[in-house]
Amino acid sequence: MKALVQQGVDPSQGDYDKRTALHLAAAEGRKKVVVWLVEEAKADVNALDRFGHSPLVDAKENLHDDIFDYLLQQGGRAKESSGNVHRLCEASATGDVTEIKKLVALGVDINGKDYDGRTPLHVAAGLDKLRS
Repeated sequence: MKALVQQGVDPSQGDYDKRTALHLAAAEGRKKVVVWLVEEAKADVNALDRFGHSPLVDAKENLHDDIFDYLLQQGGRAKESSGNVHRLCEASATGDVTEIKKLVALGVDINGKDYDGRTPLHVAAGLDKLRS
């Protein structure tokens, strides 16, 4: 990779799915490669593939928390999708605060509504009432 970048290859160039080297490194948990691509090769941290996913989303979906945290610190963002509101409601239902924080960091609207029009707060409040 270093040789290719030195020869002028754009590190933010994507493949047929617009997935960049940073997408792949984040998805595969290659932190050293991720750091090099961001800090040395100046790859676009917020490049979107044809599915609308950024490298931050790939790190999150593949459970690479250290890479997720690093990309977040580097300004990584994600395009919100309606499916993520459902995931946020699920995390609220189970009390998974870590997951809630990650989804909010991805840009999921904490006041977003699921298919029944419930917000994560509705879900959490309803469960607390059931537990009482």
